[in-house]
Amino acid sequence: MPAAEPELTTPCALCGTEAPLKVSHIVPAFVFRWLRETSSTGHIRAGDAPARRVQDGLKKRWLCGSCEALFSGLERRFANELFNPWSAGNVRRVDYSDWLIRFCASVSWRILRHGMDEQPMDHLSEAQQVAARGAEGTWRRFLLGELPHPGRYEQHLIPFLGPLGSGPQHDLPDNINRYLMRGTGIDVVTMGSGAFTYAKMGRFAVFGMIAPTRDKWEGTKVNLGAGRLPCLRVVLPGLLREYLKGQALKLRTADRAIPAHHRARIEEELRQNLARFHNSDQYAVMMHDADAFGIDALIHSTGET
Repeated sequence: MPAAEPELTTPCALCGTEAPLKVSHIVPAFVFRWLRETSSTGHIRAGDAPARRVQDGLKKRWLCGSCEALFSGLERRFANELFNPWSAGNVRRVDYSDWLIRFCASVSWRILRHGMDEQPMDHLSEAQQVAARGAEGTWRRFLLGELPHPGRYEQHLIPFLGPLGSGPQHDLPDNINRYLMRGTGIDVVTMGSGAFTYAKMGRFAVFGMIAPTRDKWEGTKVNLGAGRLPCLRVVLPGLLREYLKGQALKLRTADRAIPAHHRARIEEELRQNLARFHNSDQYAVMMHDADAFGIDALIHSTGET
């Protein structure tokens, strides 16, 4: 029997070690597992191809075994202590320690590295591109324990506490609750001279600051040591509200782009399992939009996100 060929090794994107690389998620896998388990049908759909069902998010072959284990440990703690209980409505305030800023930095680093690898990032100014390279190096060295803190490349976290209240919401998309409470996505965002990475993970959003925005962020910064979520006073840049509205509109456009024959198949599956549909988190969030905007807000909704 011929000898097996040696496995090819490549430098790890985080630590640089020559090693066989693992497949790593950019948005952690637990987010998509939660989406499937709490959806109306047990399925989720690709945002860029809404007619196609998917099981998972974007993955890259980036990390050696040790760095993958580092990220997996941070993800497990975030899922167990924050994401899962918060998404189930079981907690209102949570104490954390320095593991949280490391988790947020790991997500921000992945998004920025993906942007640098896959996109020209020409929407960033020259100064912002210089800052982005500084952020990538700082977050990487912080995660490896080579720096004590991320410095000016701060991490911010917003937990969405619940649906918007009922009543007129004239300037908001009629799927805003569905986006804020169940949406996912990644981006490198510019706001004037400011720039940041953005990770939307169900009821949480992580922001990695690349260049400071003109307007202040209050009550969202993740501390290096001990802290508590959520802060009782939160102030966000006004343009961030417009950005979130735009992301919700993209989600609505993608949902309405599902072909009629695919939509009919989804609706038939819902009818065959009405108990799951009515007991799902997806249904509850849809009803929040119906309360805020009227039942017409649910027209064209598939019940799969």
